[in-house]
Amino acid sequence: MIGYLSGKFLAAEDSSILVDVAGVGYSVLVAQKVALGLAPGMPVELYIHTNLRENALELFGFQSSWEKRVFHALVSVSGVGPKTALAVIGGLDAETVLSAIVREDRATLTSVPGVGKKTAELLIIQIAEKARKLLAERPSRGTVAAVPAAAVAAHLAAEASGGSSKKKRAAGVPAQGASASAKPGQPTGLELADLWNEALAALANLGYRDTDAIAAIKIASGKMAEAGEVTSLEKLIMTSLQLMSRGL
Repeated sequence: MIGYLSGKFLAAEDSSILVDVAGVGYSVLVAQKVALGLAPGMPVELYIHTNLRENALELFGFQSSWEKRVFHALVSVSGVGPKTALAVIGGLDAETVLSAIVREDRATLTSVPGVGKKTAELLIIQIAEKARKLLAERPSRGTVAAVPAAAVAAHLAAEASGGSSKKKRAAGVPAQGASASAKPGQPTGLELADLWNEALAALANLGYRDTDAIAAIKIASGKMAEAGEVTSLEKLIMTSLQLMSRGL
């Protein structure tokens, strides 16, 4: 079974591309955006899903192993075949697909040709948890804005002060002597700052502005602390997405 190909782009053939690997030409189905970005002779590296049928062997190519995992999540849904899954990733891009599933955004999912209301509903019901995990595990592309540990500590102190500190919390100023109550397993200090920055990078990858993402992360973190929940990256991203979909 073929899992990876590295070679040179020869030509595009309908919805597939022809890749020369040591003198052997492999026909690989790829998203249209991938084919459009190639010119003859360009090097090509693709992670491959091999689909074996009764009368054919099809190769589906992806630009990263993470994108291939998103494809596998999609084809695990009842009624979603490999060509439909590839069309979804190609039409929206993997991050947007996962975000739409997590946010239960049926309108975005059904905007892809071939994806009706029933399929969109099945995606949301069957792989929402997988979508959250994949979003959290998305390789970071980095982000201009970073959240320092001091800012996290200040925010937690403000949240913990309660009552008379509402105005200070709104201004981002911690109350004197305030400290966040620690729950067993709850990340603090640098650990929490790392979580915030990872969540920020994930949201930036999805196209959200840093200012909006940071505001949502702060509110999400505060909600989890108030509920006595241990802050996790998955929960932080999921709650932030829900908040931004409702306009905070």
